[in-house]
Amino acid sequence: MNRTKNNNSILFLTTLGVYIGLLMAGASPVVIAQQSAAIALNFDAVDVNGRVRAGDDVDEGRAPLIEDLDRGAIRYFDYLDTYIRDLRTLRRDGRFDLDFDTFKVFSYGYVLCPEDNGSGIRLSNPSPDIHQDLRSTIHRASEITIQLAFFGDCLPFEKGSVSFAGRDPSLVKSSKSTFEYDSAELLIELYITADSSFRAGSLLANLEPAFARYWSKIEGDQVASVLQENTSFTFFSNNVIVVTRLPRASLEELLATHAK
Repeated sequence: MNRTKNNNSILFLTTLGVYIGLLMAGASPVVIAQQSAAIALNFDAVDVNGRVRAGDDVDEGRAPLIEDLDRGAIRYFDYLDTYIRDLRTLRRDGRFDLDFDTFKVFSYGYVLCPEDNGSGIRLSNPSPDIHQDLRSTIHRASEITIQLAFFGDCLPFEKGSVSFAGRDPSLVKSSKSTFEYDSAELLIELYITADSSFRAGSLLANLEPAFARYWSKIEGDQVASVLQENTSFTFFSNNVIVVTRLPRASLEELLATHAK
């Protein structure tokens, strides 16, 4: 027990020291996440007796596969691409006015544990005056909340958050999205919940390269290019945060009828 406490204390102090050093050096959140995750992994590889476990035993079954990460990046882009194109259609048909049709909608996604045992989504809409066509467009885009919730960790479920067809789960993976337009910019902000800051840092360090791999394969796609330029990654506490923030000028460019 003392050895475990000592290891935890050393881990905390070591990670804190590295974090402060990287922060002062101006390192990006992803670099900080990679270093923190590496430290955590090295400490976790030592058992309570001080023996180093085999590499295959470290975090077994919890790290997402590369193909799953790549699939998540593709789905994120696909949903946002469709979202932009739907908004373009609404604007062309006179049903989305960049000066007046503002909104802010929250989406909460849940995936039952064990995986593939059901999912649910709940929309919280503080903008009740938005018309049905725009509401439907946001609802379709909000499905990304469930798609990326799969990368979260199984945590206790808050009862009453969403219905699962009569089932009463005790553990779920969860994520939260914000879809907002305030006439100055279009914001899509996604939180993926892990069970610790170390897990969030590790996921971040793997998720951003997956996005980079996907975007490197796309050439000549205007929507993909603008989304890439305006998407950022970070983590806070036990959440990975993916933010796509399109300034008004970039949004108008994408919503132009001649855009590809």
